[in-house]
Amino acid sequence: MKLIFTRITLLFSTVCAACLSKLSLAASIAICSATIDIQDDMSVKEFYSATGERQLLIVSDTALNSELCETTSLPQPASAILWSSLLPSEQNLSTHNQVMLQGSFFPERADISEIITPEPAPAPIATNATPTVQESDPLADFDSVLFGIEERAQWIEGKQLDCSDGNQVAGIQLKANYLWPKNRRLQVNASGIGDFQIAIATAQHIENEATITIGTLSLSGNANIDDHYFDLPDNALAWQAVTFICPPDAATLRINSITLPPAIDYPINHSRSAWVWNPSIWQNDPNFFWSLHNLEGLDEFYITVPIDPAGEVANPQQLSAFVREAKERNIKVWAVIGDRHDVLPESLTILQTRIAAFRRYNTRVDSNEQLAGVQLDIEPYLLPGHLLAEDLWRERYLQTITAAKQTAGDSLHVDLVMPVWWGDHANWGPKLLNELNLPGISLTIMNYRTDYQQLLAGMTPFLEWGLRNQQEVRLALETGSLGDETQRSYGRNNLEGELWHLQIGSTPILVLFDQPQRSLEGDSFSLRFERVFSADKLTFNGDQLRLNEISNRLSTELSFWSSFAGIALHGLDEVYADQRR
Repeated sequence: MKLIFTRITLLFSTVCAACLSKLSLAASIAICSATIDIQDDMSVKEFYSATGERQLLIVSDTALNSELCETTSLPQPASAILWSSLLPSEQNLSTHNQVMLQGSFFPERADISEIITPEPAPAPIATNATPTVQESDPLADFDSVLFGIEERAQWIEGKQLDCSDGNQVAGIQLKANYLWPKNRRLQVNASGIGDFQIAIATAQHIENEATITIGTLSLSGNANIDDHYFDLPDNALAWQAVTFICPPDAATLRINSITLPPAIDYPINHSRSAWVWNPSIWQNDPNFFWSLHNLEGLDEFYITVPIDPAGEVANPQQLSAFVREAKERNIKVWAVIGDRHDVLPESLTILQTRIAAFRRYNTRVDSNEQLAGVQLDIEPYLLPGHLLAEDLWRERYLQTITAAKQTAGDSLHVDLVMPVWWGDHANWGPKLLNELNLPGISLTIMNYRTDYQQLLAGMTPFLEWGLRNQQEVRLALETGSLGDETQRSYGRNNLEGELWHLQIGSTPILVLFDQPQRSLEGDSFSLRFERVFSADKLTFNGDQLRLNEISNRLSTELSFWSSFAGIALHGLDEVYADQRR
């Protein structure tokens, strides 16, 4: 049976083989208050607790008996521990038969970027029936609702509408589990006999029990399954449902699929942007930007703009000259700021100070010297320990963005950089996007993949958000250099293992040893195999021909979403660094 994998971003890691000054026969692993005195023989990693408090994970050959710590002891020296990590309390590996670690492995330490755990397979159901091949349901994304007071319509096996004679309106409404992008056509692949009226509806229409008729689906009764196309009228709200209305006479409609191909000759209009992080480049070598503009067709740049000790833009005249020259080339310039710690209450004032500096800069210069806005690259999932309280950090993120937008005011646009996995994540996804309805913001999605279908699928939740809120969404691709990583798979072993699932008090942890261990109080997993996880899955790695081929296809496809605003490229400053020099 195919296993479904759940990826867990690493909380933090503790590397301890080469950093301890003493060797003994026993190590202590402890969770301690940040106020504890740190000794030379301790390997220490900071993290944030489930309540957002700063704490420490400590590995030491010295026993930690402080009241400020929860401790567990191991019969091995600290030098035998390559890596350790806390897990969320709900991440119970006792029911799992496999754990995968992804990262870099060395004789004296391991640097882990991801923990991957497969969900337990359901128990097999005893049956004497002959196995059959299950095909995917092309209508699985639709919820069906039959209607008609005469009850003359029947929905058979989720794909066939049978209608008997009658005088009253009857039929079926199929509501999609997503909002339809604009500038599409409705394509119904079907067969049957009879003339069925076709109507569509937005969420508001559905609530009001109203529809908009767009045509008639006429079926002659032959056995062929044909494509039937219907133009969709433009509307302020996105369409979401299609209704098939029975004729007065008996009729049958067998639907094979419902799709939304692009409308014909829809004009493509999108931006193409890039990050150039080092401020010394725009300050000392602005021609590098104009070269990138010509080579890659760029019309927007995200740059770092230093703030001086007085809380103002440093060297504003130099920034004004650069922005003015960019606008003469029809290029927009954004200031990009952000840090994972910005979601901490003590960091908010610093963030607001920088945003206020950009707002004041824009009010003091001519319109052709103004920044297009400020881009916030705040990534709270990089905080060590964030998985212990994702709801907390999501709320802190929303509070931070709300405060940042209030500081920016109506005159300074705010763009938010987000990882693509937030889109369908249980603790982010709708919980975040449904609350993010501030005016004057846009999204840039770090969709760092190279597979075309994955890139398309990852954008859907964000483009739907853009449709609902009438805001812009960009797709970001990676073309800089990333290193390959190793994936090591560990299987449950009731006797011994290198990887152990243990407890510090009530907190679960994972500990990786340099050799298999026995008789610890926990669950053991032993190494089964390892494989290379290629960085080519994440980055185009300077292959600009391939990147541009994929980005052009994405731009064509996604431009039929009115919320799609263009492609952003990360890593171009690295790709073209030699040319700059």
